[in-house]
Amino acid sequence: MLFIADYGISMVSTCPCNSKPPAYINGSYWFDEGRTEGLIVGFVCGLLIDFCYGDILGLYALIYMIIGYLNGYSHRIFVKDDLTIPIFLVGVSQFLYFFLFYIFEFLLKGKLDILFYLVSIGLPGIIYTVVVSIVLYKLLNLINTRLDRKEEEEV
Repeated sequence: MLFIADYGISMVSTCPCNSKPPAYINGSYWFDEGRTEGLIVGFVCGLLIDFCYGDILGLYALIYMIIGYLNGYSHRIFVKDDLTIPIFLVGVSQFLYFFLFYIFEFLLKGKLDILFYLVSIGLPGIIYTVVVSIVLYKLLNLINTRLDRKEEEEV
């Protein structure tokens, strides 16, 4: 479900940075559940992205798994109604995504111009992801709250 929503948004997006599906939808789950769940969801979503976009099987799975695990640490300080922590962590996650992607795709191939990559692809992607995640996070938080209420009523 998370991957499908992430994939659908990436297909209709008009992002000038031409990035792959960012982690704002997956991040809403990572922040709320914990390290193990973040690791598993990150791996599965990354693997699905590998199947659709990847040249190397496992690259996105590894990147999303690392980001999911690190974001899982924040679930103890996470407050659902507070927007600052998730938005900040989405920006940090997107930076980490671009940095790891640079290492695995460019640095290992001998392309050393990280400043050009950061300015032309990294920063527009980070800004775009943070702006979109502000809108989507509120919507996903509302949906998650209603689903939790229904689950509690059934029990």
